[in-house]
Amino acid sequence: MAESGWNLGEWLRLDQKPDGMTTITDFWLLSGKIFHLPGDAIIIGLAEHMPKVAIFLELSGDSLGEFGSGVISFFVWMFLSAAYFSALGD
Repeated sequence: MAESGWNLGEWLRLDQKPDGMTTITDFWLLSGKIFHLPGDAIIIGLAEHMPKVAIFLELSGDSLGEFGSGVISFFVWMFLSAAYFSALGD
């Protein structure tokens, strides 16, 4: 797979609908992107460094921000939350 061209700064800009205004909708869209961030990063990593695995799992640039990315992100966020709250309990 070619270089993704994924730019985190551009991806996380406040104006998600490039209309020149920041509205509440932009924050809703940004929260969705932040939720999908771990899954998207894993998909990009697989596609760039282990393309045969990505092909087998049918993950590509089209998967970014979609269901597969959401499932991966859900489990990553749950793991991070459990680790955080476990560390607080000690």
